[in-house]
Amino acid sequence: MPLPSFINLGLSKSLMLKIVRVSGDSMQPTLLDGDFAVVLTWPKKALRPGQVVVVNCPHFGTLIKRVHQIIPNGEFSLSGDNTAASLTTEKMGWFNRQRVIGRVLYYVKRPR
Repeated sequence: MPLPSFINLGLSKSLMLKIVRVSGDSMQPTLLDGDFAVVLTWPKKALRPGQVVVVNCPHFGTLIKRVHQIIPNGEFSLSGDNTAASLTTEKMGWFNRQRVIGRVLYYVKRPR
């Protein structure tokens, strides 16, 4: 699910927080199109399966996905919560830590 450019959170430069607007359906029901995610860009701690992250994907741009599997060399696969509308690992490939923009701390639902 491509995301527009990041919006800096005004007073958060020292906290390294960013807000991203969700675009697409691949993370439903957790995140819906138009919701916002607050992303911690630093410090970059070890990832765990189940965490939601924002990554830079060489072929598909900026994506927000859930960490699915981590292999011993540190690479990891991602998946969307809505598998019917999400890219697969076969299409996205495996990711390394350098591709991680940040970890989603919490979500803000847009009014429905």
